[in-house]
Amino acid sequence: MSVPSSCTPAANSEEFAARVADDGGGGAAAGLVHDLLVRPDQLPAATALARCGDVSCKLSGLFTLLPPGGGDELLEPVVDHLLQVFGPHRLLFGTDWPVSTLAAEHGEVVRRTAALLRGLSPGERAAVLGGTAGAVYDLR
Repeated sequence: MSVPSSCTPAANSEEFAARVADDGGGGAAAGLVHDLLVRPDQLPAATALARCGDVSCKLSGLFTLLPPGGGDELLEPVVDHLLQVFGPHRLLFGTDWPVSTLAAEHGEVVRRTAALLRGLSPGERAAVLGGTAGAVYDLR
């Protein structure tokens, strides 16, 4: 059995995006969830992956990326970009627990993430905070 190039380990998000794009975003790459797209330097790869309709992005690990004393407003451009390119129905929240506890307790991570999503409608916010994960992972 051969493994399509889009499913083999990639050196970085740009390489991963190129592999998924080469596969057309379908076939073996269909239904992928990529969770390494929250750093600002990875936004071009996020944009490329978003063009593949069957790829979703996990919004996690945000607060551990902040520099000491950095406020959540530093994350707004990243979240806004991911919402723009993936939309709320292909963006799913993850706490990145237990790593996230280096920056904040679980409840605070959830609260701060919800605050970053304040510009969304209630339905869109519900999608990012749980509905998209339920659909992507076929949870019932």
